[in-house]
Amino acid sequence: MAFLNFTTRPIQIEKLPHPLYKTHLKIMIAPTEREEIMSKLSELTENVGSELRVDFPGDVTFFWKLREEESRLLLAHPEKEVWVATLALTAEHLQVWLNEIQELSGPVFLSELKKLGKFSNLEVSFQPPV
Repeated sequence: MAFLNFTTRPIQIEKLPHPLYKTHLKIMIAPTEREEIMSKLSELTENVGSELRVDFPGDVTFFWKLREEESRLLLAHPEKEVWVATLALTAEHLQVWLNEIQELSGPVFLSELKKLGKFSNLEVSFQPPV
């Protein structure tokens, strides 16, 4: 499993309510960190079942997983203040995501990029820092 530790990087995460998915994680990320994530995610497209773990500031961890069928997003709270998101995406969906966050001139919402099989309780957006 590939791993990135961004816990001490200047990344801002807002945890907001969402009317449909309950939770919206808004991630404001600088180009350097975005490029690191994109590089690691590009490596995922080679092997179904491969995985990337990214630890963000504020006890937020993302697991990106490459799936053969049906993209899914799930959010868990193993402890009260710990947020663990699983973004299990098909290769096609992952490629759309990579294309959209490449320039990142404004917010990119994962739910709006391509229809997901199961969009559980989480919306994720990436945007440039404020």
